Amino acid sequence: MTNHSAFFFSEHDFNRMFPFYFMLDEQLAIIRMGSSAQKLFPSIKDQLFGDHFEVNRPRISSITRDNILGIDNKLTLIKSIQSGVVLRGQFMQYENNHLLFIGAPWFEQLQAFADSGLQLDDYAPHNPHLDLLHAINLQEIVNQEQKELLQRLNDQKNELLRVNDSMAEISKTLQESNQRYEWVNRATSEAIWDWNIITGEVYYGTGFERLFGYATSGTPEKLDIWEQRIHPEDYTRILQQIRDAIESETETWKAEYRYLKNNGEYAYVIDKGFIVREGAYAIRMIGAMQDITLQKEEELHLKLLESVIISTNDSVLITEAKIGSPIIYVNPRFTEQTGYSLEEINGKSPSLLQGPQSDKAALKQIASCIRNQSFGEITTLNYKKNGETYWCQFSVTPIFNEKGECTHWISVQRDVTELKETEEELNRQKKLTEDIINNIPTDIAVFDPDHRYIFINPQAVKNTEIRQWLIGKNDMEYAAYRGIDQAIFQQRWALFEEAVTEGKTVQWVDEHPHPNGGSSYVLRNFYPYFEDRKLRFVIGYGIDITERKLIENKLGETLVSLKRSNEELEHFAYIASHDLQEPLRMVSSFLTQLEKKYNDKLDDRGREYVFYAVDGARRMKQIIMDLLEYSRAGRPNENIADIDTGDVVREVELLLSRQIADTKASIQYDQLPVVRGHMSPIRQVFQNLIGNSIKYHREGIPPVIRIIAKKEQDNWHFSITDNGIGIEPAHFQKIFVIFQRLHHRDEYSGTGIGLAITKKIVEAVGGKIWVTTNEDHGCTFHFTMPSSLAESDNEARTEPD
Repeated sequence: MTNHSAFFFSEHDFNRMFPFYFMLDEQLAIIRMGSSAQKLFPSIKDQLFGDHFEVNRPRISSITRDNILGIDNKLTLIKSIQSGVVLRGQFMQYENNHLLFIGAPWFEQLQAFADSGLQLDDYAPHNPHLDLLHAINLQEIVNQEQKELLQRLNDQKNELLRVNDSMAEISKTLQESNQRYEWVNRATSEAIWDWNIITGEVYYGTGFERLFGYATSGTPEKLDIWEQRIHPEDYTRILQQIRDAIESETETWKAEYRYLKNNGEYAYVIDKGFIVREGAYAIRMIGAMQDITLQKEEELHLKLLESVIISTNDSVLITEAKIGSPIIYVNPRFTEQTGYSLEEINGKSPSLLQGPQSDKAALKQIASCIRNQSFGEITTLNYKKNGETYWCQFSVTPIFNEKGECTHWISVQRDVTELKETEEELNRQKKLTEDIINNIPTDIAVFDPDHRYIFINPQAVKNTEIRQWLIGKNDMEYAAYRGIDQAIFQQRWALFEEAVTEGKTVQWVDEHPHPNGGSSYVLRNFYPYFEDRKLRFVIGYGIDITERKLIENKLGETLVSLKRSNEELEHFAYIASHDLQEPLRMVSSFLTQLEKKYNDKLDDRGREYVFYAVDGARRMKQIIMDLLEYSRAGRPNENIADIDTGDVVREVELLLSRQIADTKASIQYDQLPVVRGHMSPIRQVFQNLIGNSIKYHREGIPPVIRIIAKKEQDNWHFSITDNGIGIEPAHFQKIFVIFQRLHHRDEYSGTGIGLAITKKIVEAVGGKIWVTTNEDHGCTFHFTMPSSLAESDNEARTEPD
């Protein structure tokens, strides 16, 4: 802190007291000297102090501002290199960051004193003792000056004697004053301090040790020790406030800050000081520090509680504990919830929130708690300012003073309308669920982990008494109670253990033979329910599947019959195809012979009749062959194998090589997948679709066919796109029906069975087939095929023709 010595004197008076002073700026340049210093060193003004003087102390190697300030304000010897004069004095920091050196010269040799041209009058007249020591070895000093000096000393001695008498009185008064100060210091709960602003020293009373733990021995401390204990966040603010107070004309200073205690904790303190001034300059400050940590913590606690009350989602209402319980406080949430402000409800009773639908029994319960001065909590309907009702859960808590008297009531209220509506909805859903479970035509039972019943619906056990008796019992006890064979229950117990151990649903069918013949069947399940890997309960339910079982049995018999019929039909188709082809061959053969033998005797019409008869027989044969092929489609006579569809397409290209060459067709495809299936049907699918794309091309435009395959879950999706004549969307379904043709046989050959066969093959392996129209020309046939087939499919589908 800035030392304010010499602030209170004019330059003339200051020069009289300290004629050998030097004032230095921040660069240590000499900017002012005392009158006697100017006589001693007339030519060094405005020059650097370090060029002419050095600090004569072993621990400082060079003259710098920081080094000078580090010389703890004690006696400092400065030696002049220029004249050999030794100056003895002190450095002090002055205002505007200047340094002030105050001292006096010491001459070790008489000649040096004589050469200096100084007289005794050049020394400070206020301290002749010190000045005399400077010249005590100068025996050649003029006797007259010694006499004058001795006379002054004698006068001063007499004055000192008179002063000593006065000082004795003053000492006695001070002693009494100090005694009173000590008593006050011990009696007060505050830490008293006394700060000498000029020297920067602070004296602390005994309360300082009691409050903060620092020992006080009566020895002053430097002010910077106090500064170092101020909390870093308060440091700048407090020092600025002190500077402002000292530099203003105020007489008092007060501040609140955090101060470091000896145990490492910070205490909240209020510090008050009285400023003593001489004229306009502050020279002293006396004050006291008060530890307000507990008070501050209580304030923070109260602020925290206030913040909680203000920001809480619950309404808070405080009333006085007197008749009518007048309201004295409500928080903002109360106003939001009810519409009443504190001004509107202040002094009124909380009963204004009640109305016709409020729960009277619950309100009586609260009234009883108030009479007994005890805690209470209820839920009831309250009314808002606008008359709207809301469900409110609120509590009342009595507040007692130090005498045990109830002074206030605090009520915390929560709007539970949504919760209440949710609860009512849950109750409705629960009732609905119970009604469904109790009336559903399904046996339902719930077991605990030890296989004891905890719920049974009426469908499982119709007798109410037995159903109630079963709760807490197990199947074995039920079997013993009803006198039933335990075998079926032992089986159920094993299935129960399996479901629990495996942690999954176990399903089985119970068959119940009837005394008069036949049986009923129940499909049963045990479903274990776990929470956090811990078994909570097991749900058992049974569904009467007797009718379904009978239908399945009937369906099985039907399937057997249908299989037999299909086999007979296939056998018939095979025989019919052979039997029908023989007459057709005969008709065709005889007509051909007739044409050869009697061609010259037949006119043009006869030859035309023969041509049509032969052509009809040929087409009839083709139809019979296609029908035979259609009957065989989907029932391959070969084993399942891995089939590279790329190889299949290349084989089809060889089979259709003549058509491809005639039409200059182009078949494009990249890598095609390997599927598992039957070779012949797959080859036939690709051959039919690629063949159709070549057959139905546009006149004069070579066919371009693109084949793509994409994996979709467990299937391969194939698409065969062409640039042909296309198909109208209205005919998309018609083309897959047997014998359906879109063109006359004179335009395009065929019987109209090829796409029907293709559809039958694709669907036989579980796939689908459909067609889409392209935007420009042509169409795209799509079909899916499983990526693999089970070996059992081979057995089911493979039979000899």
